Amino acid sequence: MALRKSAHIFVFFVLGILMANAIRTTFIAVKLRLIGAAAGAVCAIIALSCEFSKTFIPGRHCQWDEAALDIVAALVGVLIFMALISF
Repeated sequence: MALRKSAHIFVFFVLGILMANAIRTTFIAVKLRLIGAAAGAVCAIIALSCEFSKTFIPGRHCQWDEAALDIVAALVGVLIFMALISF
């Protein structure tokens, strides 16, 4: 159980970093705050849709607390990326 949660945290943390970098390199003239907001929003949509898709798989169920954990991990990744870029 702890290994699965740790895997979710790691994957969405990395997703947050990669999403922020992808948005930053795609939209060069966009301010850093907007990059962070867009990356956080995209990661949140991915986390929510990932949990919602589990309802269609027999034996799996949707856990919104797990989606919240994924969103927080992604936001931490985005914030760390933004902090490193701003220096």
